[in-house]
Amino acid sequence: MQRAVVTGRRLVLDGDRKKAVRTLVDAGNALWERGAKVAAAYLYLDGLQLDPDPEMWTDVHSRLKQIDSPVFMHWTEFVDHLVSRDVESVARSVARIQFKRDGINAPQLAQRALDALGADVTDSPALRELQAIASGKTQAAPTNQVELTARELEVAELIASGLSNPRIAEALVVSTRTVESHVNRLMKKLGAQQRSDIRTYLLATGLWS
Repeated sequence: MQRAVVTGRRLVLDGDRKKAVRTLVDAGNALWERGAKVAAAYLYLDGLQLDPDPEMWTDVHSRLKQIDSPVFMHWTEFVDHLVSRDVESVARSVARIQFKRDGINAPQLAQRALDALGADVTDSPALRELQAIASGKTQAAPTNQVELTARELEVAELIASGLSNPRIAEALVVSTRTVESHVNRLMKKLGAQQRSDIRTYLLATGLWS
């Protein structure tokens, strides 16, 4: 297994991502046939997040669903969205992984998503969320879900959509000062350090999509 990972990494550095994925998937298949399903799953997911090839994903997806583990479930969901190049869903998956703190390195996963998606992806709040997580500029949401009032959730959703305080004030027909008060209280309640943390929290808890 370790040899396959090292070979795969070397191929990635050489610029041959497709061969790297094929190497890791083939090694995973060999392990699966020997009954080492968890080890195989690691290779499948490690490879296909480097270069999300739809055909190879189809071949291994049914196997991955047989692994009864929350970690693999979240990781599989992430790669599934990566294969479909659904940036919003990819960002949501990474945010949930960061929120769950289940042993997967969320910043590393976000960076691999950015590498796999490439430079042709249109700028969006979801793409900026991935960039923030990859750079470590956003923190994981609180481990326990916080109860928000209807107004707080409304403000949080508008923040997550990328609106500034003046724009939120226009949308809610209130003063900018009132919005600032809502935002400050909301950030304190969630333990957020910056506005992007509010979006991360909403995505992670399924309160916004």
